[in-house]
Amino acid sequence: MEEAKKNMYAFSTTTYTGFQCTVSEETSEKFKGLPGVLWVLPDSYIDVKNKDYGGDKYINGEIIPCKYPTYQPKQRKESKSVNKRYERRKDGPPAGQFRPKQSASQSESSS
Repeated sequence: MEEAKKNMYAFSTTTYTGFQCTVSEETSEKFKGLPGVLWVLPDSYIDVKNKDYGGDKYINGEIIPCKYPTYQPKQRKESKSVNKRYERRKDGPPAGQFRPKQSASQSESSS
């Protein structure tokens, strides 16, 4: 753990919480199974040319937020159609519409 702390170079604080560090594969295996650790992954560049791993940078003990767009979930709002359907059900159909059909046996018996 101390080796990882000394070699951290990036954090993810927006989409998920995590960190990136340069350690041996043997050391990385020690993280698996620790409380709160969902996965341990090898490095992968987002921007290969500039060797950018993504996430927030960690320089001299300071987290510097990333400058590229991050995933921000949309706030859910009820759509207008959902509200209209609710009102229709609550108040019933407008007068003169949606009359139930009579079956053939009912119309013959009423004549």
